[in-house]
Amino acid sequence: MEQLSSLILKSVEFFDVCNDEQINLLAFASENMNFRAGQVIVEKGEVSMGAYIINSGFVLIGENPQSQKRYSSPALMIGELSLLVKRVHKSTVMAQGEVDCLFVPRSAFQKLMQQYPPLTSLFADKVEASLNEYLASINIL
Repeated sequence: MEQLSSLILKSVEFFDVCNDEQINLLAFASENMNFRAGQVIVEKGEVSMGAYIINSGFVLIGENPQSQKRYSSPALMIGELSLLVKRVHKSTVMAQGEVDCLFVPRSAFQKLMQQYPPLTSLFADKVEASLNEYLASINIL
């Protein structure tokens, strides 16, 4: 199972700055999870304990049917900022059908940062680039 978790982590662009040893450390601390149709994966207002990587299935993000958006993608990561900082979920995420995912705990990610300090700035750069890309897409930059 740990090997599958490593493959999932390697498929996520966010973790492309990690080498195989670092990926394996995160995989060891991560948890494979399965959700049934209609089951809440993330509840709006809850304090996040880490990030979810959707391996298969569809998720709905939003509080009501009119505002929900449907997502599916192998390696779709939900809550990447939660790996870096303690935060409250801004939206509810619900399984639409069967969903398999990998939960990466913030505590494991932070331990990895402590063991490999150069990774901290690499991840900070990734988050900054993503934020700049988003701001540019809505014409703020």
